[in-house]
Amino acid sequence: MLETEPAWEVFLSTLRTFLPETKTHRPINATYHLTNAEEDVVALVAKGMGNYEIANVLGKSEKTVRNQITVALDKVGVRSRSELIVKVLSEG
Repeated sequence: MLETEPAWEVFLSTLRTFLPETKTHRPINATYHLTNAEEDVVALVAKGMGNYEIANVLGKSEKTVRNQITVALDKVGVRSRSELIVKVLSEG
């Protein structure tokens, strides 16, 4: 599922009802060897933020965020943001 699809907002809304409220922002399993910057981006993806929002929060360009997500997807071994979220939340 892509963030441009109509069902994306429904997916995020449903996912957010299951996410615990937390102040930690590094929920990623260390075995993935993500950089701190990639962990920050993935943590915000897991909170349901889009690239534009993530870029604004972290003070990066959208292109940088997109590239870091692509690298994180590869390192974690998934193909989509939704798979990334599920894997990070289930193993974090």
